[in-house]
Amino acid sequence: MSSINLRTLLQDNGIGLNETVYFNEEESFLRYPLFQVGDAKLSTASKYAVDFPILQTLECNCDQILQGNGTRQTEAELESCVEKMKAVKQHHGKNPRGYPDDVRQEYEALVCLKKNLVDKVDKGKNEALRAICREFQVSKIDGLKCLKVRGIGICNTLKNVQSMLPQLGGIASITGNIPVFTHRLLPFRKNIERQSSAIEGGPCIIGVDELYLSLQFKDGKKVDYDVMTGSAHGSGNYYGSKTYPLADVVSKNHALVEEVTVRQKRYGLTAQHLIEFYRLMSVAKALDLPLVISLPDHAYKCQFQSLLSPLGKRFDTLERIEAIVDEITNEFVLLINTLQSKFRIKHLEVLYSKNVPLVQCLLQARLGISGKPRRMKIKGVKRDAILDYIAMPSLPHFLWGATNILEVNNVAELESLKGSIENFSQISFGALMFPFVPNVRGCGSMYHSMNDDKLFIRGALF
Repeated sequence: MSSINLRTLLQDNGIGLNETVYFNEEESFLRYPLFQVGDAKLSTASKYAVDFPILQTLECNCDQILQGNGTRQTEAELESCVEKMKAVKQHHGKNPRGYPDDVRQEYEALVCLKKNLVDKVDKGKNEALRAICREFQVSKIDGLKCLKVRGIGICNTLKNVQSMLPQLGGIASITGNIPVFTHRLLPFRKNIERQSSAIEGGPCIIGVDELYLSLQFKDGKKVDYDVMTGSAHGSGNYYGSKTYPLADVVSKNHALVEEVTVRQKRYGLTAQHLIEFYRLMSVAKALDLPLVISLPDHAYKCQFQSLLSPLGKRFDTLERIEAIVDEITNEFVLLINTLQSKFRIKHLEVLYSKNVPLVQCLLQARLGISGKPRRMKIKGVKRDAILDYIAMPSLPHFLWGATNILEVNNVAELESLKGSIENFSQISFGALMFPFVPNVRGCGSMYHSMNDDKLFIRGALF
C-alpha cells in the first residue's frame, strides 16, 4: 500500500530533515500515515480504491487523476481478472497442476495478466500520489521549514502545540506522538485574555460499509450501494458509472428502479468516535472554555434528500434513512452525556435536530455565508448541507457571542473551516486538527474501512 507521510513529503519537496521543525522527532512520527492510497489486491477490506484520512476533498483531485490516467479502468479489468481466476478455482480445484492443459494455459494467462494489471495500477496510483504531494506547501515556524496544506493547516508537532497552549501539556498521553495540523494557535491563546472564547468540533456520524441501499431493477438485477461512497456490491453488471454509481443510477435510471431497501450494517459507534470526543472534550476541559459539539444530522439528511429526490415519492426510502440518522445521532448524544459525567465541562451544548435553540443559531449563522466561494455554486438541498458544514465552526459566536473560536476536529474539516474564515470576518479562528484514527489493521482510516477492520465500542460504555 502506498502512503504519504512527512518523510515522503519532505523528500518530494527536496527538504532535509535538519531544516525543519520535525528534526527531533522519532521515525514513527515521520512515517505516521497522513493519507493512503489503497492497495490493488481487491480484498474484502480494500474495495474502496482511495482512502484519505487527511482531507476528504483531496479524494476528488486524486480520483480525477486516476480516471484520467486510466487507472480506474485498469482496476475494473483487474477485478474482472480476479473473478475469472476464482471461477476457475471453484470449478477445477485450487491446484493448477491438476487442471486440463487448456484450462491450465488459460489460468496461467490470467496470472500473468493479473501481475501486469497490478503493476499498471500501482504505477497510476504513484502518479496520483506525486500529484497530491503538490497540495502541500512549504512554510516556516521560527525560521524552520514545515509543511502546510490547503493554505491554512500547518503540519505541526505536539511539542509546538504545547508551547503555544501550555494547558495542553498532557495531550500526548491521549493522542500519542503524532503529527497534528494547526492554524493560528498563538493568536488564539493571546485572544483568550481579551475576547470571549470557545471551542467547536464534532465527528462524521456515518462511515463506509455502514448504510446501504439495495436497488431492485425491472430487469431482475439487484445491487447494494453504500450510500457514503456510492460503490456497488453484488454480482453482474449494474447501471451507472464507476465514479459514484449510486448517484448516476438514481438520477439517470430512476425509472428502471422497481424496489428500494435500506440496510444498516453498522454495529454502534467506533473507537474513532470515542477518541475524537475524548480529544475534543479534553481540550475544552484543559482550556476551561465553553464547548459546542456539532452532530451533522441535518446535513446528512440534506445530502440524502438531494441524492434520492429523482426517485420522487414512489418509495419511503428517505423517511427510513432519516429515521436511521436519528437513531445514530441518539447514540452519539448518549456517548457525549457519558463522557460529560467524567469531564464536567462548564458550558456544553450539542447541535442536533432536537436541540431547537441551537438549530436556530445554525440557521442564523447560515445567513452570514455570502455565496461567493466556489463551493457555493452548488444549489438546492446539497447546497444546504454545505452551508451547514461552513456555519458549524461559527456556532459559539451565534450562541454565546464568542469572537475567538478554536476548531478541534479531524483534518477533513479544514475545508469547512476555510469556508468559515472566508465568511465570518468578525471571528478569529484557531484550529487543532488530528489525522483520522487508523483501522485495526493499520492500513487505512477507521471511517473509510470495511466493518471487519473497524473497532466498534457498543456495550463498552453503555
